[in-house]
Amino acid sequence: MPVAIAPVVAKTRSPTLSSAGMEYSMTAKIRNLKPGQEAPASGQYQIIGPRGGEGPERTVTRGELVPPTPAAGSRYNLVDRTRTH
Repeated sequence: MPVAIAPVVAKTRSPTLSSAGMEYSMTAKIRNLKPGQEAPASGQYQIIGPRGGEGPERTVTRGELVPPTPAAGSRYNLVDRTRTH
């Protein structure tokens, strides 16, 4: 039976963003987003392959769906959050 994997988020004390019922702090590390999930923050998301290899980065805006990956089982990690002033 397949097991659902939720995004892993490191919790810190700072203002939060809400996306799809999950809370994300502004300084949280967003990891393990599956293709088709809504991006909780704008920035550069790196593809992590099914065996842990690092792939190219994709620019995604908060609220957009994360794009498909070239290989099944790949995930996205936020590596560079967009800075706003």
